[in-house]
Amino acid sequence: MRFEFFIARRMLNTRENPFSGSFIRIAVISVALGVMMMILSDAILIGFQTAIRDKIAGFAGHIRITPFSGNDSWEQEPLLDYADWMDSVRITPPVVHVQGIATKAGIIKTGEQLEGVVLKGIGPDFYW
Repeated sequence: MRFEFFIARRMLNTRENPFSGSFIRIAVISVALGVMMMILSDAILIGFQTAIRDKIAGFAGHIRITPFSGNDSWEQEPLLDYADWMDSVRITPPVVHVQGIATKAGIIKTGEQLEGVVLKGIGPDFYW
C-alpha cells in the first residue's frame, strides 16, 4: 500500500471524529468539480478560438500578396501582370482558392458623426 493512500484512507475512516471524514469527502468532491469545470472551460475556449480563427481567415485570407511599396494605407497599388503567377499559385497543392480583391477607404457621415470605413470589393467567384 502506498504511503499517500494509507494516510488518505486513515483520515477518511476516523472513528474518533466522524465529522472530519465528511469534510474531507466534501473537499474531494469540490476539487473534482473544480478540475472538471477547468477542463470544460478550456475545451470551450479552444472551440471559440477555432471559430474566430476561421472567421478571420474567411474575411481576410491566410496570405495576402501586395506590391512592395511604401504605401501604408488601405488603398494598395494594384498588382500588374498578376495573371502570370496567379495560375502557378492556384495549382499549388495546399492552396484551396485564389481570389483577387480591391479595397477602398472612405468616410461615412451622418448628422453629427463621421466614421471611417474600408470597402472590400470581391469577385463573383469569392470562396464563402
